[in-house]
Amino acid sequence: MATFFQRASKADYVISSGCHLDTLRLRAEVARQLKVPVGHVEGFVAGEHGDNDVYLWSTVKVNEESFDAYLKKTLLDVSKENIVRAVHEHTEDILELLGGTMFGPATAFREIVRTIALDIHRVLSVGIPYQTAETPEPVHISIPSTLGMSIGPAIEGRLALEERRGLREAAKAVYTTYRIACETSGFESS
Repeated sequence: MATFFQRASKADYVISSGCHLDTLRLRAEVARQLKVPVGHVEGFVAGEHGDNDVYLWSTVKVNEESFDAYLKKTLLDVSKENIVRAVHEHTEDILELLGGTMFGPATAFREIVRTIALDIHRVLSVGIPYQTAETPEPVHISIPSTLGMSIGPAIEGRLALEERRGLREAAKAVYTTYRIACETSGFESS
């Protein structure tokens, strides 16, 4: 949607809330399963919502330690797969029970707007233009990036190879959807 909006509006600067809400849910679930305050958990989800979300485990830290090091030190039996499953199930439960929610997205959006308005320069997982060899033009996917009155740099270079591959797959999926939106609305993609 952000890519389509930028094209239709001809705006120079468009971001989307991207996977910021997914990131908040990841942090909450890690905190719940490890029984630590959510403020002690860092980490990001990137890519796009749904099948092409990318859990950036290389960014997940608990009390300033990597997720894996924290588990090893505490001997807790927690799996990444169960955390991802729980985050997805919570999202499905919200949709099934409530038909959706305004509170989670509103919280995520408020944090993004506050970060921009106050020029905080904080890393958030927002949708920014991203181009790959497989996408003839940039599309917006979520990549943790420093955000304030300007955007960047993104942390892509610090990610694991598998995580960067996931970003490319997400970009291809978003580009396909973007092309369909352009064709059905009368806009042509480049």
